[in-house]
Parts: sequence; C-alpha cells; structure tokens
Amino acid sequence: ISIRRRLPMAGEGRRPHKRKPKSVLRLLFIVSRPEDAGFINPRTDPQAVLDALEQQKQQRVEVEFLRPATLSALEKRLRDEDLPAVDIIHFDGHGVFDRSGTLGREAAKTNVPEYMKGLLNELINKAESKGETAAVPKHTGYLLFEDEQGKKALVEARLLGELFHRQRVGLVVLSACQSAAMDEDDAMSSVAAWLTHAGIPGVLAMTHSVLVTTAGLLFARFYRSLFRGDPVGTALDDARAALYFDPKRGERLRGTGGNQSVTLKLHDWFLPALYQSGEDTALLRSEADDSPQSVPARLHNLPKPQPSGFFGRSKELWRIERAFAVEDCRRFSITGFGGQGKTALALEAGRWLVRTGLFQRVCMISYAAYQGNDPVSMAVATMSTTFEQSLLDADAAQASLAETPTLLILDNLETLAADNTLGELLDAALSWSEAGASRV
Repeated sequence: ISIRRRLPMAGEGRRPHKRKPKSVLRLLFIVSRPEDAGFINPRTDPQAVLDALEQQKQQRVEVEFLRPATLSALEKRLRDEDLPAVDIIHFDGHGVFDRSGTLGREAAKTNVPEYMKGLLNELINKAESKGETAAVPKHTGYLLFEDEQGKKALVEARLLGELFHRQRVGLVVLSACQSAAMDEDDAMSSVAAWLTHAGIPGVLAMTHSVLVTTAGLLFARFYRSLFRGDPVGTALDDARAALYFDPKRGERLRGTGGNQSVTLKLHDWFLPALYQSGEDTALLRSEADDSPQSVPARLHNLPKPQPSGFFGRSKELWRIERAFAVEDCRRFSITGFGGQGKTALALEAGRWLVRTGLFQRVCMISYAAYQGNDPVSMAVATMSTTFEQSLLDADAAQASLAETPTLLILDNLETLAADNTLGELLDAALSWSEAGASRV
C-alpha cells in the first residue's frame, strides 16, 4: 500500500518548482543538538546515508554537513553561489508543534539574518492582511536549531519554507520527533505541511517519535533506492516494505532483574509520511546516463574497526566533533585510566571526522612500543608514509598540514613522560595544530 499526502491549493499554497533529474546531487545534513534539549545519538541518520552511498557503484551524491547547525549558517550556505546548489536537506534533530502559541515569543528571539528578516516581514504582512495574529501564531511547527552559544533556537516552519523554495531545494527530510504532528483544525500547522505549502516538491517527515533503530533502517533503504535513480515515492515505498517485512528492532532486557533477553518487534512501517505537491519524479538520473564520478582520496593509517562495531560514547564523540568544527579548538586531550577506551574513542573520532569531510587525512602516531629518543622524527616518518609524501623534518610536516586539513592522533604519550622527549613532541604538536585547518 502506497500512501502519499497531497495538499492541492491548501491555504493558497505556492506551486512547486519543476525539477529535472540531475547527474550529481548535493545533500546537506543539518544535525542539530542544542545543549539544553534532549540528547540523541547524532550519528544514526548520517551513518545510514553514508553506508547507502558506499553500496552504490557510482559516487554521484555529495554529502556535506552544516557546522554549526545555526539558522545563520544555513542561510549563508544556501545563498553561497560559489558552492554547488543543495538538492536535498536532511534535518536531524528535534521538532516542536505549538498548539497554544506560547512558543512564538521565544522563537522571536532567534537570531534571524538580515536577508531573512525581509522574508519574515513578508509573511507577517501576509498573515495580518488575513486577520491572523502573526506575532504569536498558534498551531505552528518549529524546528530546534542551535544558537551561537549552542543552545536551542526555535525556527518557524514558514520561514524555512520561504528560504528553501527560493533556493529551489527539491527534497526536505525531517528526522525530528514531532516534525509531522498535525492539529485536526489546521493541517497547515505542521512543519512538513508548511514546507509543502511554500512550494517544496517533496517533504518526508515522521508522524510520531521514531525509534533510533527504525530511523537507521528506514534511511538506509530509502537513500539506497533514491541514489540509484528511483522516484522519491518509490524509494519510500521500498523503505516501508523493508520495515514491514522485518519488524525486529534489536534485543531488550526484560523479566525479573532484567536478565531475560527478548527481541523487540515493532510494526512501525507507517511512521514516515511523504508530502508531495508535484509529480513523483526522480532526483538523480539513471546510472546509464552518466559515467562514474571519481571519489577524492582520503588518506589515513587507522586500523579497521571491530566487526561488532562501536557503541556508546556518543556524547564524547559529539563533543570532539563540535570542538573541532564549531568552537575552533586546535588541540583536544583525552585522559583517563588504562583500559577505559581512550584509544578506541580517538580512533572512532578519526574515522568519523574523515568520513564526514571535516578532515581529508587522519594520521595516528602511537608511542605504545616506542623506545627511541626522538619522538618528533618518528611522527614525521609516520606522516610521510601515511600521506605518501617525502617529509624531511617537522617544518616540512607543518607545511603539508597547512595545505591539507588533517587530524593527527598522538597516542600513548605517557610512555614519553620519563624523559624530556615529551616536551619536544608537544612543542612540535603545538605548531602542527595551528597549521591551516589541521588539528591534533
């Protein structure tokens, strides 16, 4: 059963712009995790998308991440004519549906860029001409972005709709807990409906809170179909079928003492809702029309992850990512007793940050079995091998780091504390961490 929501002429909505399948797509991830909102694993959705991409024979979809996840950064990115146009926006965060209008004043405090103030004034004037209360609107959907301090910032759906339409975004995916919540008296109140009202051709949203496991399965299958050239509706039907025929959602501990393992089964295939105001067309041209795109080389010497995967430490990983990507932190130190997983955490951070494009190279330099007296030379030699370059000394390494964004991981430094060699290494690491966009 294929279910799609169409809202023709609802609220005198704008006609969607026509879209043609493209040879290369650009997907923008907005992963918003305000410090004063409930924390959920920020890697679930992106991992599913990146895994789906790796299964494709042709790399014709480029993924980037909005850092920081602020309204100002989003507006700046979408209007940047020197960068490729964004075709798909995937918002991963919290959504709020306000029935009483009590959140309107809080939303007004959000730092709106100058360009978007004009859009907001247009919306207010249009609402006032209809006798509506624009200052504190009721039955309104909001998405929780971050502000400049990393706190939550409410952004109204109709403002996002205007911005996305003017930049001709073809598909918006809302992986937020209440992004498709609707009021029985006003179908235009939800975020998804307002985006459709604004003329976005396709909006995929969740009708209820979604289990993290379900979100991973859903988006892995949805994007796999979408990236092979299927229409949006067909890709969602494929994902729904996958959820329907495999209701297992992992193991849970139940019973007295919580020592009985049971398989959690959920029939949640209906949770994703597709809103369409135009024809169901493909975003990506069929593979036969285009030759494979070359994938930029990303060099690293990290060991392969454990077959069982990496679990936990999601807050710590997010803290490291935010420090490097948003707070302009140059050096990050992980300390603790032996056996707590410091090295495993650093390795996973390296894999993730190079996979998501924050760095182009990662080099791990371990001193666990080191017995020499010149740790700087060992670091330079390891970088030479990893980067496939001839680096003669620390200055040459610094020049290479300044040219290419690189993450250096210095591990087991406690072995150097017995003599004076640790100070020499830290002095070199200081200069390396300040070379261009590289970090330590």
